[in-house]
Amino acid sequence: MRYIAGDFGLATSGKAKDELIHTLNEFLLQRHQQGLTTLLVVDEAHHLSAEVLEEIRLLSNLETSQQKLLQIVLAGQPELDQKLDSYQLRQLKQRVALRCHLDCLNLAETGDYMRRRLSIAGLNGGGPIFDEAAIAAVYQHSKGIPRLVNTICQNACLPVMPSRKPK
Repeated sequence: MRYIAGDFGLATSGKAKDELIHTLNEFLLQRHQQGLTTLLVVDEAHHLSAEVLEEIRLLSNLETSQQKLLQIVLAGQPELDQKLDSYQLRQLKQRVALRCHLDCLNLAETGDYMRRRLSIAGLNGGGPIFDEAAIAAVYQHSKGIPRLVNTICQNACLPVMPSRKPK
């Protein structure tokens, strides 16, 4: 709770959990009155314990008589689905409005993804960093999983350090 409140820029020092929830509720009500939608994105949610996921579920209780004050997105690996299917988290699962599964990229999508990431990183003009054979190799080793594509490409772009001979 403290991390979430802190991420929204709220004072958290010395506050108990109930005080943090009250502070967060006031913040969300102010944003609602301004016509703003507040979104909490929890990445790597599959790593969270059932207790922390339950606390996130409690945040979904913050609402007006017409609507929720906080929209929550849980993003994670397939293990998140397994957690949400557990009996212990059934109340959280009941509040999930939409579940989405992203498939791995195919070869063409992997190449497009790599080129787009390089463009965002500032690659303008010049020749491509990865030719079609390199893209195929990245695809083969990553199986089209974007996180692995990123890691392989990042490592491929690191400068090669000369080996040091022992003295």
